[in-house]
Amino acid sequence: MSHHFFLHHYAILLLGTSAYLATLCLGIVAFFTHRRFGKLHHVAYGVSCITSVLVLVELWVNAHYAIAQTLLFLPTIVALVLMPRTTPYRHNHTLMGCLGLCGYGTLWVWHYLALWLAW
Repeated sequence: MSHHFFLHHYAILLLGTSAYLATLCLGIVAFFTHRRFGKLHHVAYGVSCITSVLVLVELWVNAHYAIAQTLLFLPTIVALVLMPRTTPYRHNHTLMGCLGLCGYGTLWVWHYLALWLAW
């Protein structure tokens, strides 16, 4: 594996994680301040979906143990698919946001352990 591969792989994962966290933070601010960020939040959700698909494609095309990593990322995909069926300011909306974060979190733990064990 080349050094370039790892930079590309982590750049896509970082992009997806950043987009998801930005959307999640916007939702948290809206929840606690009782403000509505409707259009902005929907645009951020769309960007989160697109970057999550990029992460998923990257996992399938370039990753070792692609099936295992995809299973770890599955909570994020499920959360993004089910999110439009939930109601804002309700527990199920918050639960989906947290579930999606778990998917990204487990991928980062996987990659950290993979790098650590590679040394």
